[in-house]
Amino acid sequence: MSDIVLERAAQEFATATAKPPPLYELGVEGARKLLDDVQSGPMPAAQRPVADAALAESASAPPAWRDIPS
Repeated sequence: MSDIVLERAAQEFATATAKPPPLYELGVEGARKLLDDVQSGPMPAAQRPVADAALAESASAPPAWRDIPS
């Protein structure tokens, strides 16, 4: 038994791609199709707080920060 623990999605991917034949025996198109199929499906977005922030204009700030359009 392995001591390696993967996140659920990573474990599902590893399990799905562990079935024979190995990718290198499928050829380019077959391997692409397998990987596309394994990676397709719903992907939940991580819930992150979103907040607006106002940046003060400064002569010493990099130009990319001073020239942000509002």
